[in-house]
Amino acid sequence: MAVSLRICSLLPSATEIVFALGLGDRLVAITHECDYPSEATHLPVITRSTLDHGTHHSREIHQHITSSLHAGSSIYALDHALLERLDPTLILTQELCDVCAVSYDVVKKAVHRLQGQRTILSLEPTSLDGILHAIQQVGEAADISDVAGTLVRTLQQRIDRIAATAKSAGGQPRVFGMEWLDPPFTAGH
Repeated sequence: MAVSLRICSLLPSATEIVFALGLGDRLVAITHECDYPSEATHLPVITRSTLDHGTHHSREIHQHITSSLHAGSSIYALDHALLERLDPTLILTQELCDVCAVSYDVVKKAVHRLQGQRTILSLEPTSLDGILHAIQQVGEAADISDVAGTLVRTLQQRIDRIAATAKSAGGQPRVFGMEWLDPPFTAGH
């Protein structure tokens, strides 16, 4: 692992991956939504929402998001000055959804303004296998592929045990996930 590795996580899931890989001491910034593990909450926060979610109903949030995206603006702000000051070498983000995190284009432009070589790693899992692959990608980017491989194997064994136990279950619950209620918006992509 490179001694100068400094990681900026722009996704709560990436923050958890960083800590699971034992790289918490290399993490220099997190998002306003990162709250796990608790050690992460002591790190500088590099993003913020442009909407105060605590005072709005889902219809108002939906309208804000729709109008922001239609106008070509992000619903999240990235602290460019903090990014420059912290000088990360590895930036973990995603390109899948502009509603889920700071837009990839905003990240790319901000990183482009920094001096020196940077790696922007876009994590876009859409399945359990995709999550395991994302862990491996972060491990490779941090030059700890062996550690990532061990973690992935351990997690896969755990998934396999749970799947085997679930096969013997008497029934299977039906689950429906929603992002918000008004208007109805299903979870996932």
